[in-house]
Amino acid sequence: MQLAGLDKFVDFVCGDYTEVACMLRADCIFLSPPWGGPKYSQNETFQLERGLAGALCTTEIVNRALLATPCTVCFLPHNANVDVLLSQSIAKNVTVSHYTS
Repeated sequence: MQLAGLDKFVDFVCGDYTEVACMLRADCIFLSPPWGGPKYSQNETFQLERGLAGALCTTEIVNRALLATPCTVCFLPHNANVDVLLSQSIAKNVTVSHYTS
């Protein structure tokens, strides 16, 4: 970041997300939670309800980020069941985008 001259504008937080999430205030948060390795793609649907990052499910991870900023981006597997995330999200205005290569 220092090479790009962005070090004055970006704060990196290193820590256990379950401990630091309640302290975050940000313009935008980008999340890329662990999916459990390449085996995620062997399932027809990746279940976001199962525990990730300790005991948190993806919806809990996203909702904690939404408390810090409404601008929260979550990178998920292509086969994720986003309907669950949308139905349990605390956000009122949610946009879902799918990228395919």
